[in-house]
Amino acid sequence: MGNLGNACRYLRRLKEAIDFYEQSLAIFQDIGNHLGEANSLGSLGSACGSLGEYEQAIAYHKKSLAISQKIGDLIGEGNSLGNLGNAYDSLGEFELAIDYHEGSLAISLEIRDLFGQGNSLNNIGNAYRQLQQTNKAIEKYQDSLKIAIPETMPAECFAVGQNLGNIGFTQGNWQTRLRRIRPAIKAVEQLRKGSTTDKRRQEIIEDAFFVYINSVQCYINLKQYDRAVETADRSRSRHLADLFASKDLYPQGEIPPEVEEYYCLQQQSDRLRSSENDGMKSLTATRQPTPNGDAILKKIKELEAEKQQAWLKIRSKDPVLAGQLQPDPLSFDRMQALIPDAETAILNFYSTGEHTHIFILRQNQPTQLHTCEGQGIETLQNWLLNNWLKPYKENDGEWKNQMGKFLHELANRLQIDRLISQHLNNIKELIIIPHLYLHQIPFAALPLNDIPIPQSNTASDKTRGLMTVRKPSNTPAKTPPQQPEYLSDRFRIRIVPSCQILNFCHQRGNLKPATMGIVENATGDLVFTGYECETLATMHQIDKNYRLEYEQATIANYQNLLDRVQVLHSSHHASADLNNSLESKLHLFDGDINLGRVFTWRFTDLAEVFLSCCETNLTLTQITDDPLSIASGFLCAGARNAVSTLWAVDDLATALFCILYYQEKQDKSRSEAMRQAQYKLRNLTGDELSAKYKLQLENYFEGQEWGENKAEIVNNVRVRLELRCREKLPFVSPHYWAGFVSQGLA
Repeated sequence: MGNLGNACRYLRRLKEAIDFYEQSLAIFQDIGNHLGEANSLGSLGSACGSLGEYEQAIAYHKKSLAISQKIGDLIGEGNSLGNLGNAYDSLGEFELAIDYHEGSLAISLEIRDLFGQGNSLNNIGNAYRQLQQTNKAIEKYQDSLKIAIPETMPAECFAVGQNLGNIGFTQGNWQTRLRRIRPAIKAVEQLRKGSTTDKRRQEIIEDAFFVYINSVQCYINLKQYDRAVETADRSRSRHLADLFASKDLYPQGEIPPEVEEYYCLQQQSDRLRSSENDGMKSLTATRQPTPNGDAILKKIKELEAEKQQAWLKIRSKDPVLAGQLQPDPLSFDRMQALIPDAETAILNFYSTGEHTHIFILRQNQPTQLHTCEGQGIETLQNWLLNNWLKPYKENDGEWKNQMGKFLHELANRLQIDRLISQHLNNIKELIIIPHLYLHQIPFAALPLNDIPIPQSNTASDKTRGLMTVRKPSNTPAKTPPQQPEYLSDRFRIRIVPSCQILNFCHQRGNLKPATMGIVENATGDLVFTGYECETLATMHQIDKNYRLEYEQATIANYQNLLDRVQVLHSSHHASADLNNSLESKLHLFDGDINLGRVFTWRFTDLAEVFLSCCETNLTLTQITDDPLSIASGFLCAGARNAVSTLWAVDDLATALFCILYYQEKQDKSRSEAMRQAQYKLRNLTGDELSAKYKLQLENYFEGQEWGENKAEIVNNVRVRLELRCREKLPFVSPHYWAGFVSQGLA
């Protein structure tokens, strides 16, 4: 009955838990089991406390205490005293709470319960803090941290470090705050490595979120911008480590032996921590003597040292996997080494509770800071969610119509003009590291002046699909719309998830692309992708054995092709899953490849991937700031560069963009090819579309086997092309050109 009560309590079904505890209590009383009776009373007290019924909780805990004292159960007595202290603390009777916690501490000292000592000292510190006796609170917290160190007691260390750090923050003593919070950061990273359930990992992430944010803010207040940007990057892209730790990426059990060794050591360490907690703190039915606490902590330290050696072994074989299992934070010097020349800058965005900060890293210069005041998590990040991501998913038409207005407001909120004038003189290329919902933003289309962003006059095609449209009218083309200057007019732009991911790309080195492969129209229902891929195959003289068309585009063939090429152009359907990023998919002929599978791949000779598909860089970025997209999956799998999409891209515009990009890339860097292709697509006139592409497209479609509906399909294409050709600038809207991003090396 007691275990059923514990299960219900874990699920927060507290009323049911109380029913089971009462039944358990009755049974133990009937058989005269005093230890079981005390346990049940303690459980009832804890359940009532969780319901906020503190007076009733106190009554149960006092009864449990009396029985434990009567039968000489020191562990039970210590637990009851601690529980009474917590209950009185909840009632605001802090002096009384301190008395009970000190009683619990005395017993923990007697039985050498280090976990109990650390918790009791933390609880006493909390009570003194409530009494505004700050010095006494600090003393108790510091005493607790002497026992609760990150390596052996990470949960306790995190709780104490967070409490101690909060005192420094409220006092405005930034240096003291940082010194006190460092153990909490180490502890939370230890906790995340050792957590075995997604629920617990998410709880840890939520608790730790503001620890990182407050640390960054402290460094900013101290004007230690180098340390601030180190901490900001340290907080990024940590969910990959959680995924590997939970083995979610190995559904078939295909775990490398060195990783298995790492897991085994982690599990042994976790079991020892659990046994120490169970033996000293929980009320078991048998109450067997527990091993010496010092011996357990010593063994945990030994296992952690062995685990570190196992990690170093993994890193020597696979730095990416090692970074996912146990992230290796980059120093400022290592971040700065990622900047190739004096004309390139890293813009590292980071939102705190009140502001959004942009750290500017340049070669051989100290970090500069651009602060968007008043644009913190609530004001900026929630605004991005409600005005960009939600409209995109809920009302695509309205999202497109409001795109220009939205981008203008975002540029104003980020004060882009001031950022450029004050910090980006002589800079020609930007490596942008977004934060949270900024990962979904097309930075290339941020306007630099007040000229309205134009929209297309023609309804967009379905995304890489077929659409029935009306016949063109004889309305003459309008005057070319005026365009603002965009960020991409001034700079080459690369987007990366974090400095750590960019570092992975740098460690591999840039490859000179030799062999290119194409995967095209895997589901057979796309219209313009065939023309796109045929043009690229001719341009690069691609052998038919390196082209997977329609039924050849199977999962097995796709992975096999990746082993044989340095460049992959992947042109077919894809979709992002915002509820579960690991289920974002590439849609192939015989099924799907999800992101979870991509993360397990390793292709050492893969130079670049062009994901000419929908939503390959779209993800719902939670507080972990992990952009788990198909594009980031390919970067981790080995690609030095990935071109991907932020939304469901237009079919015809994508085909033309790809052709322009590869033409430009023949004698330019990837980032410059991206910039030029975007510029040329948006400035492509209707007359140029007609002269350069219309006849080619019509002839291509005439030569294809479209089945019974061939005449209708070809006529549909002609109608769509005619509509486009009648516009002065058919692809002028950012919807057509700004959704493509370049990630990784230039």
